Amino acid sequence: MKYPASKYYKHLDPSEPIPEIELRYDEYKLHTSRYLVRAGPYMIAAGLVLGVLLFVVSAPWLLRLLVFMLYLAIDCFLIFRYGAKHSTSRERKLRGKAGDTWGIPVALLLKAQAYSLGIIAVMMIATSSELGPMQAVFYVSFYALGGGIIVAIASRMFREPGQICCARCSYPLIGLRVPCECPECGSHITTLADATDRPRVRDNRYLILGIAIVALGCFGIFVRIASPTWAFGPIPNALLIKLAPNDTSIFDALLAKSLTPADEDKLQASLIEAIHSGNTAGFWSHAQGAWLANRAFTGDLVGEDLDALMKRVSEVRIQAPDSVPVGTALNIRLRADETWIPSTDLNPVYFFGGYVVGTDSTDHMRQSSPKGRHALVRGEDTTESKGIDAPMYRFIPDEAGRVTLRARVVWVLYPTFPQAQLSGFAWGNDDSFSFVNPPLWSRVIDLEHIIEVTE
Repeated sequence: MKYPASKYYKHLDPSEPIPEIELRYDEYKLHTSRYLVRAGPYMIAAGLVLGVLLFVVSAPWLLRLLVFMLYLAIDCFLIFRYGAKHSTSRERKLRGKAGDTWGIPVALLLKAQAYSLGIIAVMMIATSSELGPMQAVFYVSFYALGGGIIVAIASRMFREPGQICCARCSYPLIGLRVPCECPECGSHITTLADATDRPRVRDNRYLILGIAIVALGCFGIFVRIASPTWAFGPIPNALLIKLAPNDTSIFDALLAKSLTPADEDKLQASLIEAIHSGNTAGFWSHAQGAWLANRAFTGDLVGEDLDALMKRVSEVRIQAPDSVPVGTALNIRLRADETWIPSTDLNPVYFFGGYVVGTDSTDHMRQSSPKGRHALVRGEDTTESKGIDAPMYRFIPDEAGRVTLRARVVWVLYPTFPQAQLSGFAWGNDDSFSFVNPPLWSRVIDLEHIIEVTE
C-alpha cells in the first residue's frame, strides 16, 4: 500500500484505541491553493473586463496576445511569491527527504483548479474575441468537459489527509484496537500497515457535480458543432443583431427567425459598421457578405451604405519615392493594400484616368476598360495602356524642383464583371467620364504625390 498509517504512527500502542490525529498539510501547496481560491474570483472578473474592453476597441491580435502573456506572468509571479513566504528552501528539502508529502484537502484543490481553469478559459476567450460568442461557448464547454472529468475522478480516486482509516473502504477506525475488523467492509486489520492516513474521498456530491459538468460541456460542444442555432432561440433579436457580424452561427439563427423590415435595416447597418471598422474576423463563411450583396442588388442599400461598405476596398495610392536626384529613372505605380472583401459579388472594378506628371497635361496609361484590384494588391505591373495588370509609367526628371504626380481612379460596382465590361464607360477630354449603363455604385478618387528632385 502506498500510504500505510504505520509509516508515521509506529509509536502508537496497538493495545490502545486508535486516537484522533492532528492533520498535517503540505504548507506550500496549502497556502498557494488558498491564495488561488481567494484571488480567483477577482482574476476572473479582471479577465472578463479585459475581454470586453479588447472586444470594444477591436485591439489587434498581437496586443491581445501581449496582454494575455503579461496577465499570466503576473499570475505566476504572485502564486510562487506568495507560496515561497510559507515554505523555505530548507523546509522543501526536508519535505523531499521525507519521501511523500501530505497534500491538501480535495475541496480546496478542486476550488483552486476551478479558478485556474476559469482564468484560462476567460483569457482564451479574450484573446479570440473576434471569433464570436459561439467560439466562446466552445472554449467554455471544452474546459467544462475536462474539469468535470477531473471532479468525477477526484470523487472516487483522490486521496487527502485524514484520520487513520480502512485502506479498502476509507472508513475511520478511531476508537478501535488493532487487530480488528473494519465495521464498514469487514476487512481484517492486523496492524497499522493495513490502515491508511490518506483515505479516498468517496464523496458522491463531487461525483454528481462532475457528471453534471461533463454533461454541460458535452451539450455545449454538440450545440457548437451540430446545431449552433439552438442556443439563440430565446435571445432577443436586438442582441443577436449586434453579435451577428462576428458569428455566422448567430447570423444564421437570426435569418431563421421572422425579421421585420426594421430588423433587416438594423442588421444591414451592423454588418456595414463591422466591415467599415475592419472588425470582420467572424465573416469566415461569407454568409453575411452574400446577404449584403443581395441587398445591394435589390436596391435596399442606399448611396451612403454603399460608400461605407466600399470605403476600405476602394482605397488606393500612387507608389513613388519622395525624393530623387536629377536623371534618376522612376517607376510610378498604382497600389492598393490587402483588404478583406465580404463577398466576391461585392468586389468592385476600377477605370484608370492615367498619370499626369508635373505640368504635362498628358494622361499617361489612361484605360477605358474595367480593371480588377488584385493586380494592385499583388504588385503585378504593366507598361501597356491596354494591359490587364496594374498601370506603371516610367519617366526621368531632367531638372531639379518639385514634381507633382496626379491620377484619377473611378471605382464602380456592377453585379457581374461582364456587366462592368458592357458599361459603356468613356473618358472625356477634361477628365470627366460617362456611363452608357449606370453602375450600382461609383466613386471618384483623385490621387496626388509630390517628388522632390534634387541636383
